[in-house]
Amino acid sequence: SVRAVLLGGTKPPQTAPGTAGDTDSLIRFAFTLTSPRFVNLIAMQKMYAGGPGVPAVDVFCPSMLDLDHWLGCPFTAASQHDQMLLMEQIALVSGGAILPFIGYNPRTDVQQRGASFARVIDAVCNRGFIGVKVYPPMGYLGYGNARGAGAGSCPEIEDGDAIDTALARLYAWCVAHNVPVMSHTSHSFGRTDAHEDCATPHGWRTAIDKFSGLRVQAGHFGGASAYALEHAWAA
Repeated sequence: SVRAVLLGGTKPPQTAPGTAGDTDSLIRFAFTLTSPRFVNLIAMQKMYAGGPGVPAVDVFCPSMLDLDHWLGCPFTAASQHDQMLLMEQIALVSGGAILPFIGYNPRTDVQQRGASFARVIDAVCNRGFIGVKVYPPMGYLGYGNARGAGAGSCPEIEDGDAIDTALARLYAWCVAHNVPVMSHTSHSFGRTDAHEDCATPHGWRTAIDKFSGLRVQAGHFGGASAYALEHAWAA
């Protein structure tokens, strides 16, 4: 039953992944991926409810992603707007335990006349979102994308000036309203291997220098890969 899986799912697997005894955890993983989101919410809250000598986790801050237009397909099967509405309902059901970040995509702004920025304003002002999530490894720096601006090893993009204009509007609004920006800053999961370099902290140094007061949360803290350590991403 769902209840049995939820109760059993609070225990960590006792065997190494990939072994014959790990079948149970693989079944639970498949169940999680195919379960209604409210079921996963209940399971997560139970898993982190704490216990003797273990503090409970009271607040979770899931971050949404908007990768439209970067991967060869303009839109996801479920629209960004509908995903936002769904996360709003999950946050309401959680009773305050879920405080989400809305995904922002500068290329959506460029190609759809500010649609992503408008969604950010709606999410933060009307739907309980507390911050913005961006994903530079799709192919842009935190700031400084204009052609010839010295993007380092991040491949240049033809619409870099327009991307920076969109990002500047977002950052100015976030500073004015004290809204944090979370970014993927690990050298991983890029659109291509070369685009993983776009997660570099140098792009964020440029953004912070230009937009005083901008609050940036470095997702993965620069990462622990050999590349990140060699280039001082994790410093």
